[in-house]
Amino acid sequence: MGRGPPITDEERGRIKGLREANVGVREIGRRLKRSPDGVSYVLRTEDKRAAKPGRSKSLTDRQIRQVVRGAATGNYSAAQLKATYGLECSARTVQRLLSKVDFLVY
Repeated sequence: MGRGPPITDEERGRIKGLREANVGVREIGRRLKRSPDGVSYVLRTEDKRAAKPGRSKSLTDRQIRQVVRGAATGNYSAAQLKATYGLECSARTVQRLLSKVDFLVY
């Protein structure tokens, strides 16, 4: 645990931007009123930030929007929607997705 307040995401972005502009670690620390060790830590761990734990989603947000839009505009089965949009998931996953949409009766 550090002694100062935690470094915010905005500060992380400013640190990264200043470093890309070839500003030294000490100068970045002076400009942002942070210690050089804190700045170095951010630069060192920037690429190693942990991904969200758990299983990844089978459909992206974009694919979900496409399927919902397609189901709302026509009378298609889950298998037809899956084939139309070239989804890698099962038809049951599409059914489950559409059953959660409140304005569709599926």
